[in-house]
Amino acid sequence: DTVIGPFVDEIDRFGGFKSGLFFKNQTVEDIRKALKVFPTLSFDSREIHKHAARFSKGNFFAQMNELLTEGVGLFRKQGKLKLEERLAN
Repeated sequence: DTVIGPFVDEIDRFGGFKSGLFFKNQTVEDIRKALKVFPTLSFDSREIHKHAARFSKGNFFAQMNELLTEGVGLFRKQGKLKLEERLAN
């Protein structure tokens, strides 16, 4: 579950893609404010779908496979010493 968007108090300064709306405090007042503003927002379902696809099972497995392949390659080439450090770069 991932949301991109403004806080309800910063709605006027936010530009670009959004998939939701945040509120800062878990209070009745902030939730009311968010519920009042939410229907006035427009959302692009294609962009939301494209963003969500980044977190698909297929994409997860592809990225894990890439990371593991790289890690095994580095391990075979340079050994275990500082493997985490090399993968982070």
